[in-house]
Amino acid sequence: MAMANQSDVVGGVRSHPELLPSPSIPSNRVGCARESCTTQMLVRNYSNFKRSGSPARVMYYEGGSWSDFSGAVMDSVREAFAAGKAVVEVGIGGGLYLFDLYRMLQVDLGSGNQRSVAWIDVDGKCFFPKIFVDGGGDFVNHSGDSKIEVEVEVKVGRALNSSKKKKESEGIESGEGSSNDKPGIAKRPRINLASPRWPNAKLLKEGKNDYSIVENLFMTGVGIVESGAKITSIYRCFRSDPLNEARYEAFQKQTESTKAARGNPKTSFAWYGTSAEEVQSIFSHGFGVPSKISGSEAHGVGIYLSPVRSPLASSRLSDVDSNGEKHVILCRVILGKCEKVEAGSLQKYPSSVDFDTGVDDLENPKWYVVWCANMHTHILPECVVSYKSSDIVPGQRRGSLPVMAVPSSSTDLFAKLLSKLESTLPSSKIQELQPLFAAYKDGKVAKDAVMKQLRSVIGGDMLASVIHDVRD
Repeated sequence: MAMANQSDVVGGVRSHPELLPSPSIPSNRVGCARESCTTQMLVRNYSNFKRSGSPARVMYYEGGSWSDFSGAVMDSVREAFAAGKAVVEVGIGGGLYLFDLYRMLQVDLGSGNQRSVAWIDVDGKCFFPKIFVDGGGDFVNHSGDSKIEVEVEVKVGRALNSSKKKKESEGIESGEGSSNDKPGIAKRPRINLASPRWPNAKLLKEGKNDYSIVENLFMTGVGIVESGAKITSIYRCFRSDPLNEARYEAFQKQTESTKAARGNPKTSFAWYGTSAEEVQSIFSHGFGVPSKISGSEAHGVGIYLSPVRSPLASSRLSDVDSNGEKHVILCRVILGKCEKVEAGSLQKYPSSVDFDTGVDDLENPKWYVVWCANMHTHILPECVVSYKSSDIVPGQRRGSLPVMAVPSSSTDLFAKLLSKLESTLPSSKIQELQPLFAAYKDGKVAKDAVMKQLRSVIGGDMLASVIHDVRD
C-alpha cells in the first residue's frame, strides 16, 4: 500500500479498509518470539475493536504508564470507529503515524517504532491489550489468567464518577474473557492512568536517552553552584493537538524565513525560568507575557532566555511552588542576527530590520531577549525540568537575583575588588579568593556563585562597603 504524504494527513485522517502487516517487533523480555508477537496481538486484541463503542478517551503506553492522546488524534480515532476502519494514518507534530486498532498499536512510519494504545469507550468500558509495547520496543506481557486492576476516573456523557473505581475482569475488556474469574489468580500490576502534570506533555523515564541528555544539560550548568540540586521530573512537549501542531509549523516556517534573510537562522537551545502556573499556560497557549526583569539587569522588554550552558540564570527567575520545586523550560530559539541592548534599556522591538533578537553581550551573552512581537514564532518549548535544591528558599519569587548588581564590566570590577581586598584581608583569604576569580574570568563559574562565595568569605557588610568604594 502506498504511504500517504505528510501534507495529506496533518489535521485529518486517511482510513484503510485493509489491514497492514505490522513491522517486525524486536525480541522481548518475556520470551515472545519475534515472528509470533504480531499474530498474538491480532488474535488477542481483535475482538476489542469489534465490541467497543466510540472511544471517549484514547491512551498510549510509554515509560511504564498510560497517558492520554488529545485533539486531532482523538478525532481521527473516533472517525475510524464510526467508519468501521481499523487502520488509520494520522499526522502528529510533523510526523506520520499508523494506528492499528486490531493489534492496538501506534507505529511511527518514519522510524518503525511502536507502542501500545488503549481506549475507554462512551459506555465506560476499558479496552487494553494483552501485551504492552512501549516506545523503546520493550514488552510487558499481560497475557494469562490474571486480573487487571485499574484506577481510573471515567467521564461518560455529562456524568462524572470522580471516585476511584476498581475495574476488574468485568469492566476491563481483553481478547480473552472468562478465565479471569478463576479463584486464586494473582492480580496484574496496577496501571496508572493519571493525567500528566503538564498539558500536552509526557513524562520522560529516568535512564532513557532523552532524559539523560536533558539531565546533563541542566546539571552541568546548575550543579557547579547548587551542589544539592536534584531533578524531580522532566516532561517533554507532545504536539498532538492542532494548536501545538500549528506552533511547531510556525516555528519551522520562521526558521526557513530567517535562513533566507540572514543565511543562518542561528537556532539554539536556551532555558526559560518561570512558575508552575506559567508552565501550564505556556504548554497550553504559548508564551504570553514578558519576563519580569527590571533595573540594571534589564536589557529591553521581552522574553528572557539564558544560553543552554547557563540554566542557573533562568532558574533565578523561577518561582518556588508549593512542593518546594522550581521549573525551567528548555526551548529551541531562533536568534537570527543579534544586537546588543544596553543595561536598563526599555527597548521593545529590534532597532532596525537588520536585527532579530537582543543580547546583553555579543561575545558572551548571559541573556537572549526575544521581543514580544516574535514570541509565538521564535521560541518553541521542548522540555520542562522540575528540581529541588538546598539553596531554594520557600516562597522565593522570580526576579530574586543577587543583591549586588554587577555592571557589564564585571571582570574589571572583580579585579578592582581583589586589589582593594588585598589591603584589608589576610593573605590566606586572598589566596582562597584568587582561584574563584580566575574561574569566573575563564567562564567556569557564574557571577552569582562568585558573589555568594565572596559573602561567605568576607561577610555581606564588608562586601557592600568595598563595592561602594570601588564604584566611587
